[in-house]
Amino acid sequence: MEWYPDGKLAIRLGRWHGTIVQSVVNYTLCNKIGTIQSFNGKWYFHNKDGNAYYLPRHRGQELFIDTESTEVFNPIQEYRRKTKRKEMNEVRKRYAKFIEYGTNMLKISVDAFKFDEEEAKSVLGKNNVQFSWSRWSDPDELTKSRNRFLKNVDKFEQSGDLTLAYNLASIVVKALNYWGDTATSEQFKKFFDDILKHQYRNEVFESEPVEIGKPFFDRNAKYFY
Repeated sequence: MEWYPDGKLAIRLGRWHGTIVQSVVNYTLCNKIGTIQSFNGKWYFHNKDGNAYYLPRHRGQELFIDTESTEVFNPIQEYRRKTKRKEMNEVRKRYAKFIEYGTNMLKISVDAFKFDEEEAKSVLGKNNVQFSWSRWSDPDELTKSRNRFLKNVDKFEQSGDLTLAYNLASIVVKALNYWGDTATSEQFKKFFDDILKHQYRNEVFESEPVEIGKPFFDRNAKYFY
């Protein structure tokens, strides 16, 4: 929190979201300016007019508030994302052989794939398998991992190399089940869909603006971190 001589207050949180931080901010504001409340894990600043303004989670972003009127000077426009089914199906078609291979193998046995750290390193450049965002993730590193992984899936789609397919499928299983090497065919397909949605989010989602001042939850927001 930063106060300015003109009566403006800036709140910037970055990735620091937790009950202690929330309590400290609310205690400092003393409920006179407003409160921070969580809505399905998303933080909103609630002012005295009863409106709720999204508190951004990206580094360097902040919310500016008038300490007298509690008006928010720079409200964040949020969007609801909807999957475009036609476009998503087109993306799936690009990887149809790999999806079929992985799901068929797991229909035969849920432990069909055994993860090998060295093989993963040869594909990803590292043996740390992660494709989706978490609070400790580096978005740039995740993008690099997805790029390298899908580039190798493209190679399989062209070559039909089953050894490569096996290694790639084992990476998918490890990523969705960190503590083991088992998965169902449905889990495999759903998780690979998640990778594709992250990678092709600008193609497969359409965005609709939502009313500013009202909290809402968008289950597809995770693809845009």
